[in-house]
Amino acid sequence: MILNRLAREHFPHLPPSEGRAAVIRLLDALDRDTLAAARVERHHGTGRSPIRESGGVAARSG
Repeated sequence: MILNRLAREHFPHLPPSEGRAAVIRLLDALDRDTLAAARVERHHGTGRSPIRESGGVAARSG
């Protein structure tokens, strides 16, 4: 499972369940940050999409 692999690679010092929880918290924070940026861009009407330009969570965590 991808979640287990990310936990082992990025949080090897934590037990598996805590590593998975840390990965989930990290991805959730990145997702909230990306969505907040998209709301700001829409509010200001620039027409640009920060989600598309940044690649979203997948590009940041890859």
